[in-house]
Amino acid sequence: MDPESLKERIKLMYDSIDSYEDSGTYLSDRMLSSGGWFKTVYLKSPLQLRFEWSPDAGDNNKLVFIVKGEKGQLLSSLYSDDLLALESLAWIPKSAHLKLERVRHYNDIICGVRGFTHCFSDFTVSPLLSGKAYWISQKHSLLTDAFLNGEDCFVLREIYKPNLIWVSKSDYTIRRCELAGSPLFNEFFSSVLTIGATLARSISPRTFTQEMRNEFEKALAPDIWTIENIRYNHLSRETFPNFDFRET
Repeated sequence: MDPESLKERIKLMYDSIDSYEDSGTYLSDRMLSSGGWFKTVYLKSPLQLRFEWSPDAGDNNKLVFIVKGEKGQLLSSLYSDDLLALESLAWIPKSAHLKLERVRHYNDIICGVRGFTHCFSDFTVSPLLSGKAYWISQKHSLLTDAFLNGEDCFVLREIYKPNLIWVSKSDYTIRRCELAGSPLFNEFFSSVLTIGATLARSISPRTFTQEMRNEFEKALAPDIWTIENIRYNHLSRETFPNFDFRET
């Protein structure tokens, strides 16, 4: 299958989804390693979506993107919901609980969501909200077939960015993204790290160990998002979880 045919099937698949939910894991090896999670739940009519994720194992740094109709809101939690429920912390002012964006048209704040997720949400949230995948318009090459968590997949690579996308052969949903950022950005930091490594060797050759070299290479490692527990076209207005915007 050629890349354009595959992308057309991906677009048709997401256009056909009336309800959707998933969960998954996030791993970053850039500088300080971190591992987190994400969840998505979506209903086409009436349009509702809740996308939440954290770069950590818990809820302390959780971010939530809510959409209802054409309106959206982004919020981040400074503490876990369980912690905030404790009576002993009732004195903490509401402003300290959450960092809220005001409610606006979701297109006005979705760029901020992409920034927080290193563009992962552009691959998963945008197709559901708009009925079309914005990244579909980018140039891709179909690299190879792959096997991911028991699933046969295709792997697409963006031509102008070092991003890899795993697509299920069975239903053409996205199952994994490796997002390595901008080539120019990586090229700049690669040069900086090379200069740093040269200086380290000249000043103290014995201290520039393989472990240090590995840390330099980690700075250019991709962020890996693996999508699991995908279910679609199984929720209705009655069974969709209730949520609403937060007061600012």
